[in-house]
Amino acid sequence: MFNGKIDKFTEFDNQISNLNSDKLEHLREIKKLDDEISNKEEERLNYGIKYYLEKGKRESLLSQAKEYGYSETKINALMPYVDNWNQDIITKDIIDSFRMVEKFVNDNQDNYKGNIFYKFSKFINGEVI
Repeated sequence: MFNGKIDKFTEFDNQISNLNSDKLEHLREIKKLDDEISNKEEERLNYGIKYYLEKGKRESLLSQAKEYGYSETKINALMPYVDNWNQDIITKDIIDSFRMVEKFVNDNQDNYKGNIFYKFSKFINGEVI
């Protein structure tokens, strides 16, 4: 500082310092968002594992998909997970594959089979839904 004025170097240093402070704050926000994304992905995976936890559900989906003409290659790729379903090997991609199979089965199912009354009558008669 000369004669009570801030010299140009000090002015630049202050601006750089302010920008670095802003950058640090944004990096903290990004880290927080990354943590939230990671937590949601883990929650989604856990939900998917629980959703398809029942072995019969997985078997049924794959057999119905086979009946409706779903890709044999994709069904065969999912078959090992019918018997081996645990958190150590199940990934987001496997969950998504089962979701796609389920969507395919639901989209290709006879309309009446999706009806709640049809399912209820099967349940009452002790038949597999």
